[in-house]
Amino acid sequence: HRPEVQREIAWYQAHKKYFNAVMQKSTPYIAYVYEETRKRKLPSELVLIPIIESDYTPTTRTSRSGASGLWQFMPRT
Repeated sequence: HRPEVQREIAWYQAHKKYFNAVMQKSTPYIAYVYEETRKRKLPSELVLIPIIESDYTPTTRTSRSGASGLWQFMPRT
């Protein structure tokens, strides 16, 4: 019920074409990521993080801090 979460949900609901395009882009990865979360007994919701972080684009580099990849990991972390 946090306002910032509700704003994000509303944004994705208002931009269904964008969401569908991201889901298409995720096709090569999402099943693999899901299976890996299951194997490791991790929350399957982790599969959704790259939608927000990188649009499921593995080569994404969007920050000055050097974050890159599907989950936008930073070199120091």
